[in-house]
Amino acid sequence: MRALHLACLLCLALSSAAQQIHDVWQTTWDRSKLFTNVSPTKPINFTTSVDSPSVKVHVDDTREVQEIVGFGATLTDISALTLTNMKVTDSVKYWELLKRAFDVTYGSDSAGLNYLRVPLGATDFSSTVYSLDDTENDTNFRYFDVNRAPSYVFSTLKDIRSVNEHLKVGASTLFIIKMPLI
Repeated sequence: MRALHLACLLCLALSSAAQQIHDVWQTTWDRSKLFTNVSPTKPINFTTSVDSPSVKVHVDDTREVQEIVGFGATLTDISALTLTNMKVTDSVKYWELLKRAFDVTYGSDSAGLNYLRVPLGATDFSSTVYSLDDTENDTNFRYFDVNRAPSYVFSTLKDIRSVNEHLKVGASTLFIIKMPLI
């Protein structure tokens, strides 16, 4: 029986060390390929890492080149809406999810995310189309109004901040290129 367990473990180890990809599907930005099968003639093999004379990475930890601000995610309108709906339907799971994502005191049971990007204005992941200031020639942002964003974005952000008060929030604009639908 012990030999059978050992054989099973060996098979599992070998299968995880060398895996193959047979199917590759592609969608291009210009929509010239929409979920098109571009599978290779031979499978792509993944194996355990080996030393390679052509690839050398040297880390000099005595020299600081760039500071890492944090590790995080993006809170889009639709993710905030999904989380808001989750809070309504199952508040316990909602708070557990936020804690497992953002609460660093959970230790290894938490992703420990400490940075959140919030888009300024609608994105391709928004339930509605809106702009915080779409007034022509308003270079001083006189008509900029953050209240045009759905309120659930801010309530979700507030909940996340309550889980991690040291959370860094970055706002960004995302420009959507208008393309004709096929």
